[in-house]
Amino acid sequence: MVLTLNRASRVLPRSQMFNGNTLFNDVFDGFFVNARNTLASDVPATTLAARFDVIEKDDRFEARVEIPGVSKQDIDVQIDGAVVRISASAKTEAKSAEQSEGERVLHSNRVTRSWARNFTLPVEVAEDRAEASYENGVLTLTLPKKEVVQPKRLAIK
Repeated sequence: MVLTLNRASRVLPRSQMFNGNTLFNDVFDGFFVNARNTLASDVPATTLAARFDVIEKDDRFEARVEIPGVSKQDIDVQIDGAVVRISASAKTEAKSAEQSEGERVLHSNRVTRSWARNFTLPVEVAEDRAEASYENGVLTLTLPKKEVVQPKRLAIK
């Protein structure tokens, strides 16, 4: 199965890419991107949309999300069925208001940034077996597919 991400961060099988609604929405989604490169329907305007890749393997999905300058304690990942929600915030410590004698702060550039990304996978995730790791500004999620329970055919006696 080939997966495609549209601008609203939904993962779609290629067979659903060209239905009328999705194609129409994809064309117009680009017009509503604000200066911070976020979508109104995806994340709040004060939050950056984290860049990410999703790869499907036989039994799992692997997602790599770029979240630079964040400590792992400040990353929140929530999985609800097939929906994955990721949020994080980076805060730089401001230099103490107390200055040593003879010091004067000429410039201080402190940044607080928030990232968020929500996406929906084509099948549900086995939340209990999902794993996450964070290294060099990249969050890597291993999202095993939930086993589909086939309906049991009951034999009539």
